[in-house]
Amino acid sequence: MGTKEPALRRLLALLCALAAGLFLLALLYYPSLYPAADRVPTAALYSGAVDKLNLNTASAQQLQLLPGIGEVKAQAIVDYREEHGDFTSTEQLLEVKGIDETTYAGLKDYVFV
Repeated sequence: MGTKEPALRRLLALLCALAAGLFLLALLYYPSLYPAADRVPTAALYSGAVDKLNLNTASAQQLQLLPGIGEVKAQAIVDYREEHGDFTSTEQLLEVKGIDETTYAGLKDYVFV
C-alpha cells in the first residue's frame, strides 16, 4: 500500500479543499444560515440537532433563529413575557404584537413552554 498512500492523501486534501470551498460559497450566498458564533446555528435548530427553544427562557437573540422572527418580533416576545409572565402555551404567541396565524404556523414546531 506504500505506493498508493500519497495518492490517497492528495485525494483527501482535494476533498477537504472542495468541502471548505462549498462552505465558503454557501456563506457568501446565504449569510443568514451562519449566524454569529454566540448564537445557535439555524441549520442545527431546523435539523433537530438542537432542542426546541423554550419560550420562557429563550433570549431575544435566540428567538431570532425561529422562522419569521426578526429582531423586532423577538423583542416583542421578550417584552410580552416580561409584562404577562411565562407563556402557558405556544398558542399564546398569537397574543404577541406582530405574530399572526401564518407566522405562528411557521414556528410552532420549533418552540415549547
